[in-house]
Amino acid sequence: MINKDLLQDIIENGNEEEQQLINLALKAIERKREKNTIYLSSFLDFTYELPEEDYIELTFPMSPFLLNSLGIIHGGITATIMDTTMGTLVTKSLKRQCVTTEMKINYLKPGKGKNFTAKAIFLHKGKTQCVVECKVYNDENILIAASTGTFFLIE
Repeated sequence: MINKDLLQDIIENGNEEEQQLINLALKAIERKREKNTIYLSSFLDFTYELPEEDYIELTFPMSPFLLNSLGIIHGGITATIMDTTMGTLVTKSLKRQCVTTEMKINYLKPGKGKNFTAKAIFLHKGKTQCVVECKVYNDENILIAASTGTFFLIE
């Protein structure tokens, strides 16, 4: 059940960050209804382009939802973005569902910036598994994280 008193208090008295989070939640619900996507994708507020069959770019803005206590993107969020980018590449390029079976991440720089881009390419396409590489850059084109992932292809 929605705590209407708390929601009203945040609307009337909340700080900018609290109001941004409420707006993010409302937009996520709206995107979920419109696109029938999962809530996590909606909260991350990303868009993607598949300019080539074997390449994808996923972009997302910084928001308070992404931050850790140091004021940078939380490492788990970065991992989720990378996993989502790689999995989306596999699913959209091969027209098959997949699940992650292994993932390795190197965090290289603090996740600071206003917007971020995750870029993924195939390293290997097999009959039952794919290996994909993903790199995340901030809006100054600084590489903040790199990963590889193995994805099992579902029949």
